[in-house]
Amino acid sequence: MHKIKRVFLESPLIGVRLLIGLSCLTWAILLMLPAATFDRPVYTLMKYIALEEVWAVCFFIAGVTKVYGVLCYSNNNWFLLAGSFFCSLLWSVSTSAMFGVVWPTQETLVEALLHYASPAGFSGNIWIALAAWWCFIRRWAGGKDYG
Repeated sequence: MHKIKRVFLESPLIGVRLLIGLSCLTWAILLMLPAATFDRPVYTLMKYIALEEVWAVCFFIAGVTKVYGVLCYSNNNWFLLAGSFFCSLLWSVSTSAMFGVVWPTQETLVEALLHYASPAGFSGNIWIALAAWWCFIRRWAGGKDYG
């Protein structure tokens, strides 16, 4: 239990931050490819929120901020705090938008939760969004060495 506490509450989360940053950059690259990614049904809500290119730029900015924070060990806590918040918000909105498309709308909340077959491929997005929020909270609470 002590090791788990140390990992979650005391470590600088360098690997997690790098993984989030690389995930953002991968999203950005894939969205900038000439394929029409947002023509797929799962991205319908994301398409209504913003253009594919806007999402790509947002993911690029979030990725560069995260990778910069890890590789350059910046002392600009406000810049990295804002970048961490932006990244957390970005992953939360994009993941929620993808879930929103496949959520059954004709049922009550209880029925939907009992019958909802969420796509297994979203599991990575959920954990990246949660990890991004954890990094933000750690940076906000712990200062420059965290998140």
